[in-house]
Amino acid sequence: MIWLTCCHRDSTANRFMSSTMVVHNTEQNSGLDLIQLAGRLCLALVFFAAGISKIPDWASMVAMVQARGLPEPELLLGAAAALQIVAGAFLLLGWHTRLAALALAGFTIVATVIFHPFWDSAPNRFELDFAIFMSNLAVLGGLLFIAGTGGGRHSLDSGPGED
Repeated sequence: MIWLTCCHRDSTANRFMSSTMVVHNTEQNSGLDLIQLAGRLCLALVFFAAGISKIPDWASMVAMVQARGLPEPELLLGAAAALQIVAGAFLLLGWHTRLAALALAGFTIVATVIFHPFWDSAPNRFELDFAIFMSNLAVLGGLLFIAGTGGGRHSLDSGPGED
């Protein structure tokens, strides 16, 4: 907590007055730190779980990538799963947090445009693709926020003596 005292002139009484204001230092505000941690963990779990879930359903996931006409579907799927698992774990732990968030943001943009182009969807898929596109846009916003602010106090990036 920081105490600030300032003097000002009270024009009604024609004298100087003193006021004290308390400023709460956010570095010591564990409530906000815990909110930041919870947000980071929620986003991390989305990607970590998505990467893991690709493994047991590998054949149908490869077929989905093939259906989009992408080259080397097994290689692309393997890279996507590895990125989601590794960057998701980094985000979860708060280690190389900004880099992990940026990598996942790039992945989210590419995957969303390729797999959920609502503007080009069949009428029976329009609502689903639009909802997923907008949901992914919100996830992208969260990732960009983390990329800008870092992992916070409850992260491996925040070692002793670091801000």
